[in-house]
Amino acid sequence: MKKSLLRLSMVVAMLVSAFAWSAQSFAAVGDVNGDNVVSGSDVTALYGHLLENKEVAGNADVNGDGIVSGADVTYLYGILLGEITPAKGKLYILGTVVEGGWAPNKGIEMTGNGNVYTATLPITGVQYFSFTTKLAENDGDNGGWDEIAESRIGAVSDGDFWVVSDYIGQTLSLQAGENPFRVRAEGDITLTVDLDAMTIVINGEVLPEPNPDESDKVYIMGDPAGGWKTNLGLEMQYDENAKVYTATISSDGDMYFGFTTKLADTEDAWDDIVAYRFGAVSEGGDFNVTNSNKGEIALASNADGGQTLLIQGGGEFKLTLDKANMKLKIEGEIKEVVAEAEYYYIGTANGWSTSNIDYPFEPQGNGVHKIVITNPAAAEWFAIAPKAAYGSSNFWGQVLRPSTGNGTGAGTVSYATGDSYGSWCVNNATSITITLDTTKGTVTVE
Repeated sequence: MKKSLLRLSMVVAMLVSAFAWSAQSFAAVGDVNGDNVVSGSDVTALYGHLLENKEVAGNADVNGDGIVSGADVTYLYGILLGEITPAKGKLYILGTVVEGGWAPNKGIEMTGNGNVYTATLPITGVQYFSFTTKLAENDGDNGGWDEIAESRIGAVSDGDFWVVSDYIGQTLSLQAGENPFRVRAEGDITLTVDLDAMTIVINGEVLPEPNPDESDKVYIMGDPAGGWKTNLGLEMQYDENAKVYTATISSDGDMYFGFTTKLADTEDAWDDIVAYRFGAVSEGGDFNVTNSNKGEIALASNADGGQTLLIQGGGEFKLTLDKANMKLKIEGEIKEVVAEAEYYYIGTANGWSTSNIDYPFEPQGNGVHKIVITNPAAAEWFAIAPKAAYGSSNFWGQVLRPSTGNGTGAGTVSYATGDSYGSWCVNNATSITITLDTTKGTVTVE
């Protein structure tokens, strides 16, 4: 080893005289002697450390592999000759490809050259990955995901991005966010990420997305089957004449459920059945089944946006599934679930009582709450009390009041909390409609 280094040192000596230039922009990487300049002097310092065990003021591990060896000399010369651009920062791979799976404080560090990073991953089966420019100090249960939320980078996609053969070797776009790439393979996959261009190139041999086998069986997953486990399913009965599947489900409480044509061998093998699952067409997450929409529910594969269905309040229901046309009919009376009031009128009508809750605002959804006061006083003064204020020692400090001043009348204004604000007042009205919009932060009085 020392003979090889000595021979290389002779070459180095000649090259140093030819390339004794400053590389101020890369002083952090390659500045072995700690003089804030990367030059031939750092090569001399590195050889002194390797051959004579001399202390250095800078970092002798130039290539960042954790050890100081002849590889660092080669890397340092790559910097001096302009063949290597030290990484501007760090980039880590997150996902199931990391030992232990998804965790904000665990990742595979990629090799950087300037702002281009590479890594080779051994892939077996279906795996997921995305990127982050930093790892968290805490795990996912202790705020780790929030720590790195602004550092995450993922696919340009509304959800998982399936890497199929058509994308291999192609330049794909990246964006800030957490949408993962999903790949199926049995071998090494090489990733090249360019953070300046926000692109990724994936090389290697990938397998096609698993396609479900044609199945004569359909299972209900979720609460009706005894819980969300991939090996649990309530099998639906097939009616050969009507060409539909039927089942009866019941519960004393809310039921969340979906469908699959295949069950897994174990209880947590979601990747094994991802291509077989389907649910309701819904743009807002879970599909809330109501008496008005239960007659015909459009279905879609989970890959195409199918969502979990929810029946609130419990009961017994018959499900009829037309798989050929992806339609679902649910029979049975769905209980009307009335949302609990979150805000209450307080004012002239209830004597400004801090315990009287006879005037609740009715939730309208999307942060809107409404109440109508009939037969108000000639001068009806009022404010709005949140549910949390009742029983609190700081009741009046939590009350919502008009930010425009005491005696604010009809119209839309912003609200504020605290004793320093006044109240609304409406004179000589036959009824008063008050609409609170917590999303907009306004109250409308009509």
